[in-house]
Order: sequence, then structure tokens, then C-alpha cells
Amino acid sequence: MEGKELFDPKYKYVDRPTEIEAYRYTVQEALRLGLTRERIGQYLKTEWINNADFTRLSAAVEISVVKQHSV
Repeated sequence: MEGKELFDPKYKYVDRPTEIEAYRYTVQEALRLGLTRERIGQYLKTEWINNADFTRLSAAVEISVVKQHSV
């Protein structure tokens, strides 16, 4: 790989154009399969994305943010 950076370090993960494009494609396919935007949001929430970043990503790909309930 010639030592080149795979990701542009000037972007946070959720702001990278390549990630947003990939998430948008995933959302479109999930909608085509019949999932709700809320369910897609639940599925896409991961441990490496904090809540603020996930809220921003959700807005970019037009999915619902589901509030996490603490136990």
C-alpha cells in the first residue's frame, strides 16, 4: 500500500465523505428491504461512535436516533 493513509485524518470518522456515502447506501438498501428508519438507527449505532457523533451521522443519512435507556 506504499505507506499511504487510508483515511483523511482531517475528518472525524462520522464526517468522512466515504463513510457518509457508505452509510447512505446501507440505509437505502435497508429501507428497500422494509426496515424502518428507527430500526436502521438501532442497527447502525456502534460502540466506537459516541452519541453526539452518531446524532450528526444520523442526520446526514436521515435515520432516527433512538435514545438509549440506562438500566
